[in-house]
Amino acid sequence: MNSSMEKNELCGACEFQENLTVLRGINFFSQMPLEMIKGFAYLCSRESVKTGETLFQEYEEMDRAFYIIKGTAALFRNVHGKEKPLREYGPGVFLGGLALLGKLRQLYTLRAVSDLSFLMITRDKFILAMERFPELKPKVIQAMIDRIRVWEERFLVEHGDECETCIGKLGAILV
Repeated sequence: MNSSMEKNELCGACEFQENLTVLRGINFFSQMPLEMIKGFAYLCSRESVKTGETLFQEYEEMDRAFYIIKGTAALFRNVHGKEKPLREYGPGVFLGGLALLGKLRQLYTLRAVSDLSFLMITRDKFILAMERFPELKPKVIQAMIDRIRVWEERFLVEHGDECETCIGKLGAILV
């Protein structure tokens, strides 16, 4: 084996280990057995986009999830024909978990506001892995339920006294 082949194999092993470490830290994956997380670490890919590039567009079908490794992405929504910035996401944020579970039409646009590196897994690859471990489906669904509940609790704590209109529209956990 020549040195460039050895280097590629070593880089692949390093990337796999880094992916495994990242996935073990994401709540969505953390309750899964190590063997299953290893499968996801192998199936996901490392991607990057330049500043201004779009990761997904409002109204497109979302079929992948992202974990931001480096850089910042901004979420936008079209309001009366103008793109309105809503919030930014940086390293350590996992986006798109619901899209792994089924078809989902996106309500927002996500665009890189700086050069962005991320770990990505597609729904097709996620479903392929879940078919191999069907007993884990309830754990995955529970992880998503917990994530929605935590989001709603955090919203209540941060905005509960500020916005009567907002509070009247909450209740995602009841869906």
